[in-house]
Amino acid sequence: MAVVIAGFRSSSDLARFAPVAVFAGSFLVYFLTLAPTVFRLDSAELTTVAYNLGVPHATGYPLYLVIGKLFTYVPVGDVGYRVNLMSAVFGAGTVTIVYLLAYLVSGRVALSLAAAGFSAFSYYLWTSSVVAEVYTLHAFLTATTIYLLLQWNRTGDHRWLYAAGFAWGLSFGNHLSTVLLGPGFAYLMAVNLWRGRLRVRYLIILAVCFAPALAIYAYLPLRYLAEAVPYVLGQYDDQGVLIRVDHTTFQGMWQTLTARQFGGLFFYYGPVEYLGQLWQACLWLFGNFLGIGLVLGGLGIVSSYAPMHRERLIFLGLIFGFNLLFFVSYGADDKESMFLPVYLIWSVWVAEGCHYFLEMVERPHPAVATGKSIARLYRALTGLPWEKLALMLPLAALTINFSYANARPDTFIRDQSEQVLAAFEPNALVLARWPDEAPMTYLQIVEDHRPDVQIIDRFLILREDETRLIERNLSVRPVYVFGPLPALSLPYKKVPIDGGIEAGHRLLPIRQDEQYIRNVVPSVQGGRSEN
Repeated sequence: MAVVIAGFRSSSDLARFAPVAVFAGSFLVYFLTLAPTVFRLDSAELTTVAYNLGVPHATGYPLYLVIGKLFTYVPVGDVGYRVNLMSAVFGAGTVTIVYLLAYLVSGRVALSLAAAGFSAFSYYLWTSSVVAEVYTLHAFLTATTIYLLLQWNRTGDHRWLYAAGFAWGLSFGNHLSTVLLGPGFAYLMAVNLWRGRLRVRYLIILAVCFAPALAIYAYLPLRYLAEAVPYVLGQYDDQGVLIRVDHTTFQGMWQTLTARQFGGLFFYYGPVEYLGQLWQACLWLFGNFLGIGLVLGGLGIVSSYAPMHRERLIFLGLIFGFNLLFFVSYGADDKESMFLPVYLIWSVWVAEGCHYFLEMVERPHPAVATGKSIARLYRALTGLPWEKLALMLPLAALTINFSYANARPDTFIRDQSEQVLAAFEPNALVLARWPDEAPMTYLQIVEDHRPDVQIIDRFLILREDETRLIERNLSVRPVYVFGPLPALSLPYKKVPIDGGIEAGHRLLPIRQDEQYIRNVVPSVQGGRSEN
């Protein structure tokens, strides 16, 4: 970055080029560390659903799926790689908006480059940008909405407001947690209403810009009517038939948009556990910004309490606080990356903190005249090129996080799933949870591996229906179960199979066990019988 800065004749030239450089630089790093194929958990599911324009788990993510489908046509790598590439593009887009936000609050190009680079190579944004997930698109639309609102509040030009309304509406089509921007949005609206800058006709135009973006949710009833697969909203019966959520009804849409599928995870913790989760979130924030970013962000909060910046502080603080408190209360095990809006706003405060520090060291201080030693130390400190030294922040993050965020060598999930899928007997019934089911379903639907095998997501079937389904099929077709074994009323034995995130077993009725052991087990790598 220092070379780039040195190559420009004026700061205005650099300021115009900087956003392009930020996007290109961050995208290059994400591209070089991109996962080479399908990844695990939600990533595998979202890739499969985007490829086939199906319906994923709640809340549906239609905008992500439509854009993801476009990326499946990119003529490079396999489908998994192409959808991973989408995350890299929106991750780099997010970093570019962070640069614009940092420049908005500081007016310093080098400092803004440093803040953007620090954000780009922070652990959670980087790891979210190299695999297929909804988080970088969410972060990009969140950052864009924040930037547009701040520009509107600064300039009074209502075109910024209308653009923010459209971006916010579009964001709902990707991730409904974007509603957590609402308190900040409402605060700026109230401030400008108080100033007399808002009239009814402006609000009508804002609504016209906001509402059409929500039409993307027509995707759900359309794909229900098209009988799209995969369809991860519904429940299997004891015949192994998926009873899909009907998105042509109000009840079906409400069930999906309110994420009833995960209702038990909302406000999951009691008061004491909640405090523990809050502390854990603080540790994630500390680690994401390598400790030093926590100090700089805190300095930024203090400096922006000045009257001329206080509106911005309250606006950002509301968005930060609501996102932090909500996701702390959420009971998912993999929620670290859900805090990306929190990390995004902290990056702005890091820029403000750096700016405040630079102003302090650049400002003449009369107290240094009281002693020669203090004066020499002060002159030495103020003589350092602190703005350019700030570029050490992204360099440090890049160096420290590279080995953790680099997903380029990671083909483990694909390799393992291919091995397991190939080992199943013909026309097998397979019951597995997300970690194993999602990548196997990807291979089956996207790459046409083993279409004879029926794979059922155990998350979508009641235990009693699962038990009846297994008992009905146990003597008819091969049955494999990954994860905890069900309590069957029929006597059976289990034969472990290699592979799988969770332990996998072939279930056998007692009367078939000896014949199976003699004829089939040798073909299953590492198989062994156990009572």
